[in-house]
Amino acid sequence: MGFAPLVKNRSLYFLGIKGSGMASLAVLAKRAGARVAGCDSSEVFPTDTQLSQAGIAWQTWAEASLPSDIDYVVYSSAYAPDSQPLLREAVDAGKPIYSYPAFLGLISRNAECYGVAGTHGKTTSVGCASFILEPTGLPLFSLYGSFLQNHAPQQGLPSDEVGILEACEYQDHFLLYNLKGLLVTNIEFDHPDYFPDIEAVYVSFQKLVAKLPPHGFLICGTDSEKSKALAVWTGTARPDLLVVTYGTGRGNHFRLHDLEQAVGESTFRVDPLEGYFSSRLAGGPLCLDILGASILSACIVLSQVDALDLNTLESDPVLPALLHQGSHFTGCTGRMEILGEESGVLFVDDYAHHPTEIAVTMESARNRFPGRRLVVVFCPHTRSRTESLFDGFVNTLSLAEVLVVQEVYASARKDGQSDTLPSISERLAVEAGGLFAPDEKTVLSILREVLQENDLCITMGAGNNRGLSAIAASQRRSDAC
Repeated sequence: MGFAPLVKNRSLYFLGIKGSGMASLAVLAKRAGARVAGCDSSEVFPTDTQLSQAGIAWQTWAEASLPSDIDYVVYSSAYAPDSQPLLREAVDAGKPIYSYPAFLGLISRNAECYGVAGTHGKTTSVGCASFILEPTGLPLFSLYGSFLQNHAPQQGLPSDEVGILEACEYQDHFLLYNLKGLLVTNIEFDHPDYFPDIEAVYVSFQKLVAKLPPHGFLICGTDSEKSKALAVWTGTARPDLLVVTYGTGRGNHFRLHDLEQAVGESTFRVDPLEGYFSSRLAGGPLCLDILGASILSACIVLSQVDALDLNTLESDPVLPALLHQGSHFTGCTGRMEILGEESGVLFVDDYAHHPTEIAVTMESARNRFPGRRLVVVFCPHTRSRTESLFDGFVNTLSLAEVLVVQEVYASARKDGQSDTLPSISERLAVEAGGLFAPDEKTVLSILREVLQENDLCITMGAGNNRGLSAIAASQRRSDAC
């Protein structure tokens, strides 16, 4: 059936339309010929721009009302179904309602879908796979929590599609998907409000692999202990699956090595392939994301002609060609995204909200912009994550020359601020050698004092602090006059 026939000429209403995945789905549905509307907070989010550019109108919660001709109601999984009057109204009216992951599950039952899972690198990997497959002419769509940087989206969708879905482990959402093949980038402990420990996270990934169809494939990054273990387990538990491993260690089917950094480019080799490959993304972990995305893309292409096996994957020219195409990939919005420069200060936004991701972002920043002082404005996302991974946050954030820590972002998950004093964010700032800013006014006041020419200022975290860069830049412009 495909994705487009599922939504074309249908009316879709999105509750929480500004969420990163929700906005991507809304834009894709609009491109496919659906009538799209939705509601959300009046707070300005980065996705406001994407929705506006796609011609999608939205209402605030206070003014929202369901269209009478609605075909599907899709709601952000951050909200419980019984917590929103509009959802109760839709249920009473007999309208079909889906959480965001449940709707992706519906899509995966109507199109040939492949998934990208892992604690880190999912968005970059899906974005890269989408970018490098576009020139192939494959009837492809992708759904992930971002958009490509510096890249105009295609208009319209073919009726017969192959989909790549960002598959998140939170609350076992990815177990709702029917996937033909899977890329797992890495497995670490995260989402402590749902998973009690790393073993519970690992078991969730095992369940996902167990759902793959006979003669499907698993591509596994092995630079994390648990993802390496998953590849070994799959070889025993699912011998019918093609298992492909990649990483920096020996023994992988595809090994990345001889990584060299230069301003604006990384170069590397991949055994057993010939020659050198390059990336505009700096740092080993991001180059691994490009390698994983390229292997996934090659597996999808070869699957279309029933030619997928390990020998073909290693010898066919399709994988090297896709890797070379990946050298032009500039990244996704909110991932080391350059917002602009003002009076010698470069402003960047990055989604890193886990200690491992923060370390990767800092490595990338120092490689890509050598000689600049690193000023980080970090907004923690969820109190439970901040508490559970506290020592890791201290260790990584302390590497910044200047650190400003905001209050925990009070997201729709209701896992944010508490009445405990001092706040977890204030304690994090103190132990990481930074400054605590309880509100945006304080952040901007600090930046006005500390920013110097040749600084790199990164707004970092899953909280909504990206807009601070524009205000800080405006302050510098005004002060320079």
